[in-house]
Amino acid sequence: TVRGVISTLAEGAPFSAPVDFVLNDVGEPVFILKEGSPTHANVVANSAAALLLIDESTAQSLTLIGKVGPLPEQEFAQSHVDFLNVHPVAREC
Repeated sequence: TVRGVISTLAEGAPFSAPVDFVLNDVGEPVFILKEGSPTHANVVANSAAALLLIDESTAQSLTLIGKVGPLPEQEFAQSHVDFLNVHPVAREC
């Protein structure tokens, strides 16, 4: 299992939170941030973020650094279905 931790900026200070994700067709991570959550508010204020991926079986990790933003409309529907198939508990949130 690969776990994710997203780090954003909250009023200039680092803020990290666990995040579930899937990879899209080109290997980019896709995750859902609940509107009104601290992580969502941080990304809206400053889209710069780091995503730490940790493979629990090997203890290897990888950090991706970039900008977080909404998916293009044509990718949203399929990515949303893919996400809910991998993380069905998200349907309850």
